[in-house]
Amino acid sequence: LENFARLLEPVYLQVIGTSIGTAAITTALALLLGFPTAYVISRLPSRWRVTALILVLLPFWTNFLIRTYAWIII
Repeated sequence: LENFARLLEPVYLQVIGTSIGTAAITTALALLLGFPTAYVISRLPSRWRVTALILVLLPFWTNFLIRTYAWIII
């Protein structure tokens, strides 16, 4: 129970607050970018829809090592 009591110390509360704030900002950005993108893709002609979906999904198909190097470059 001692560890749960330490959770309420200011240092840990600040870390938890920062983590929750970062998660909230990330969620908001994902929603602000994801929904309009999905809407636009859903309204494209079927020929362009497939191309747009491939472009959106392409980064998920890359190797983890390649993504790591890409993030280093960015």
